[in-house]
Amino acid sequence: MKSQKQWPGPPHRLLFSFLAVAVVLVGVMLWLGWRLVRQDQELAAQRLQERRESATDLAAAALQKSLSRIEEQMTRLASLAPVERRRQAAADAETLTDDCALILFLPDAAEDFPERRLPFYPAVPRKPEPPASLFAEAERLEFRQVDSAKAVEALREPARSSEPQIRAAALLRIARNYRKLGRWDEALAAYGELATVKAVQIEMLPPELIALQARLRVFEQADRVEAARQEATLLQNGLKERRWRLTRGAYEFHAGEARRILAQDGRSPNGVETLALASAAEAFYQEWRGNLPGAGRRILWESNQPLLSIWRQANDGLALLLLGPQWLEARLNESRGSSFAKQGIAVILTDTEGRPALGLQVAGSPRQTVRLASETQLPWECARCDHRSRHRPRAGPDAQGHPGRRPGADIRFDPYRCLPCRARRDPGNGGQPFAVGIRVLGFARIPHAAFLALPLVGPAGFRESRH
Repeated sequence: MKSQKQWPGPPHRLLFSFLAVAVVLVGVMLWLGWRLVRQDQELAAQRLQERRESATDLAAAALQKSLSRIEEQMTRLASLAPVERRRQAAADAETLTDDCALILFLPDAAEDFPERRLPFYPAVPRKPEPPASLFAEAERLEFRQVDSAKAVEALREPARSSEPQIRAAALLRIARNYRKLGRWDEALAAYGELATVKAVQIEMLPPELIALQARLRVFEQADRVEAARQEATLLQNGLKERRWRLTRGAYEFHAGEARRILAQDGRSPNGVETLALASAAEAFYQEWRGNLPGAGRRILWESNQPLLSIWRQANDGLALLLLGPQWLEARLNESRGSSFAKQGIAVILTDTEGRPALGLQVAGSPRQTVRLASETQLPWECARCDHRSRHRPRAGPDAQGHPGRRPGADIRFDPYRCLPCRARRDPGNGGQPFAVGIRVLGFARIPHAAFLALPLVGPAGFRESRH
């Protein structure tokens, strides 16, 4: 007969009961610990949210105050008389950063503040030149009779004139005839004398610049390579120092000649920021001569540089202010008394295509918060988007050429795919995105962001949304 199975006695039941209670208690303690960690995380997220909200309000208030003050100054500037307007423009420009310029347009001229900020100008005032009849005999000898020696003798008397315009024109013709005769030293001497004539123009170019360019060509013709390189360096330095008021065509030609002699690449002697200012000024000048509104502001890109433009029409001209990223960053930092970066906050301005106009992309996928234009009294409309699950970093450039993530690089937030979500096509604006945004990002354990979008055209704005 099989023996019956023996079940644990009372001591064993007590042991099993104790172990069960211990397991339950450990589970409860683990659950409570997990809850405490979650509460800490939620508290940190709440504090970060409050901090981000405060930073957003601060950035919006700083931009609102700065833009309002600037627009008031521009309106007052446009109402002044021409002489007083130039004096006030020089005073206002003292506070501008290196990537900004204040430009006064006249029908046939443009004046920049601070002085010599632009490498070239949309218009250069034409100065009077001597009548061609003064040199008719010399040019007949030079071109019809092909007798450069007699042409030089015919030009001796005008070259001694007390009138700088006549003297400069005669010296230029004398040097040209010496070059035709192959008398290089005499040609160089004539060009050197031409360079000393000031405050005149020859075919809308300063004599000093014409002499530098011509001497460079003489050295090339005489096969004096080192002297040609020295002359090209002088020419390039003059362009870099903005010694002459030139149109864009003249600037690019002489800059190209200097680079050719020095065997340099296609870089300009001036920085990208100043070239962007000059290009923007030229574009506005052409639009002003066409159909530019009397007042307004606009964000534009020149030479891949973002510029905020504010303009006001005057009775006899136009006042244009171009502001770069350095100015925007300085205004934001002024409101805080120190840099936002030191506070763990990054501010990013983006345009309609999502290109950052100020700041760099930040690692992670920040969650964005909302500020409506009715709250900030700024021309920014807001939208909210959680990027943690919606947007992934790309491995390469997209069809529009926007940069993507390089192999091995940190994963970074991609503003090109969200503004939010490419600025949300609003049916009230014909389905076209029209926003420039501000992102306030917080560096913390939980990535978040605040976002403001600036509508540039169209009456309709964004509607608040959640993804």
